[in-house]
Amino acid sequence: GVSGSVYLGKVVFFTPPSPTITAFTAAGVTATINQTAKTITAELPYGTNLTAITPSVTIGGTATSYSPTGAQDFSGGAVNYVATDGTPANDITYAVTLTASSVANSDATLNDLMVDGTTVAGFSASTLTYDIALPYAYTGLPTISATANAVTSTKIITQATAIPGSATVVVKAQDNSEKTYTINFTRTPISSSCDITSFTINNKIGVINGTNITVQLHLTTNVASLSPVVNVSQFATYTPSSPVNFSSPVEYIVTAQDGTQKTYTVAVELIDMVYNGTYPYTTNFPSGFIMPNWMSSPSNGIIFTNPYTGSDKGIWYDDETEITAATSSVIRLNSATAMEFYVSKCQTVTVKLSATGSRTFNMYINGNSTPVATSTVSSNTLATLTYSPNLNEPTLIKVDNPSTSGGATLGFFEVTASFGSGLLSNSTSSTLSFDGKTVRNPNRELVRVYDATGRLVVSSTKDVVLSSTAKGIYFVKSNSGNLKIALNK
Repeated sequence: GVSGSVYLGKVVFFTPPSPTITAFTAAGVTATINQTAKTITAELPYGTNLTAITPSVTIGGTATSYSPTGAQDFSGGAVNYVATDGTPANDITYAVTLTASSVANSDATLNDLMVDGTTVAGFSASTLTYDIALPYAYTGLPTISATANAVTSTKIITQATAIPGSATVVVKAQDNSEKTYTINFTRTPISSSCDITSFTINNKIGVINGTNITVQLHLTTNVASLSPVVNVSQFATYTPSSPVNFSSPVEYIVTAQDGTQKTYTVAVELIDMVYNGTYPYTTNFPSGFIMPNWMSSPSNGIIFTNPYTGSDKGIWYDDETEITAATSSVIRLNSATAMEFYVSKCQTVTVKLSATGSRTFNMYINGNSTPVATSTVSSNTLATLTYSPNLNEPTLIKVDNPSTSGGATLGFFEVTASFGSGLLSNSTSSTLSFDGKTVRNPNRELVRVYDATGRLVVSSTKDVVLSSTAKGIYFVKSNSGNLKIALNK
């Protein structure tokens, strides 16, 4: 416009599109292309006949074709290749110079050596001999394949004709030097091993004593249909398969690869794995402490150490868990290990742990996947986990060390269960309410209702309808508080 100004802020110039050669390969060698000088050069292997070379040419840009095509004579110097898009004014000419090396290639090594399509373990171009033990059950003969490092090298493969036996790969370089790779095949002896190496039911590890195996499970376990996890010797098999009725001892027959058999007798013992002793229970791990069944491990990796010699033992000195500063006895949890405590009832549980590295410890109640208490501490720092489930019924407490890089020590465990005969007031819960027939549970807490004798009547995470329950005094417990209700009907 006549009344204003225009400002030019940026100008970009682009090279106009033109026909180009983008790749040029001859006798297996990729040539170097100089797009500025429009030259293509390559040194081909020793002995290459330059009078009849048929290159592979890739075009780009606006190019639709190139010339010349087919075999060309490069022995007299550069050969001009023209990339065109059909308009002569746009043609681009490249001077292609191919020469042959004056020195014969001396590389007689392999780039890869394979048995049945898989690279030999530990293969190296400089290693000429390999010993391979085939499985006893291997059938047929192995097949050797190989790739030479130099395209100018040749190879002759001689396959093994029997096992035991050998296969060879002879690699000849362009200068006629040779290397021979030898693969010696044997067959592993047939196995006679027929052992049960571990036997687990419901995450409880069986004790193997000779050919007798004992697994202790909680007395409430239904033994009519159990599915053990059985580990046996390599190449061995076993019977019976799961599930199995363990109401009486069961014989497991393990058969080795050579047919040798061994019979194991597996007995399941149902015992009370719940702590029913005096409350509060407090450990001090005295000398000679033996972990009871109710304080057990769902997997391997837990031991009692007396004394504990780790560098973090000083944090237990003068703690209530120790009798004297000269004694530091703890339960040791390996990395990624959990420990379980099964008690008859639990008001409050407290666990103290430490480690020589930073750790996060978790506590779970009754198999819930969400921890009820978590503590993250640095190296040589005492971690305390505490929670009050307030349950007047068997309670499963699990503490885990999820770290995969190091173990932890447990030096203190306490559980209390001082349940009273009633409540001092009708309501100590800010969320629960009772309308005469139903306990309202708007926040979907875990609610338990007990009768006056302390017997659990019902537990739920929803509203609890008591219209069909006998009249009387009932106690309602949840994490948010308690109710004492009178059911009249």
